Amino acid sequence: MISIEKAHTIGDRWAKYLKNKGNDLTNPISLNKIILNIPSFNTIKQFVANRKLTISIHGQQASLDASVFDNFNNLLGIHNVEHRYGGRVKQKENKEVKELFGTDNILKLGLNPEYTHISLLVYTPGSGTPMHFDGLEKDEYRFLTAASPWDWGHMLQIHDKVITHWDMGDTYQVPAGIWHLSTSVGISPKYSFAITGLKNKG
Repeated sequence: MISIEKAHTIGDRWAKYLKNKGNDLTNPISLNKIILNIPSFNTIKQFVANRKLTISIHGQQASLDASVFDNFNNLLGIHNVEHRYGGRVKQKENKEVKELFGTDNILKLGLNPEYTHISLLVYTPGSGTPMHFDGLEKDEYRFLTAASPWDWGHMLQIHDKVITHWDMGDTYQVPAGIWHLSTSVGISPKYSFAITGLKNKG
């Protein structure tokens, strides 16, 4: 744990960096909630129980000086560990997660199922993803879907919007270049689907 003084110093440097990049919490964004019909929490928990998830550190892949991102979070002592299954590079896992999530839900998001990849993320208590923005390919869209009931210490922040008290299936688009973070600091794991894909033109 770092000292209070050091936390203020590093936080001020972070704030100056973000301001120089045009990120200002006093300039609100608008978010629309999309409600999806996803499998029950018991079904999702059983899916996870039957598979080995990868424990990964969140990586910054967008056009940002990664050393700046990593240094700020490391200096602040913010360590991200997430349990992940599926995603862009693990095709077999991605296929399984897409089947769990459902083609109807992918289409409801306006995405082309053939060009959509989905990760199932699980944050155990005391973990979370520090503030970051996603490195999306050209014309890609990113959505986050609540895959577990809201509980103590579960929170998602997208720019100035702090999201709590969700129902399973509540979904929000994370616009390209928008900073966001997610935490589970209560008593139960927080499950989320991260959906990335191209718009369906059919």
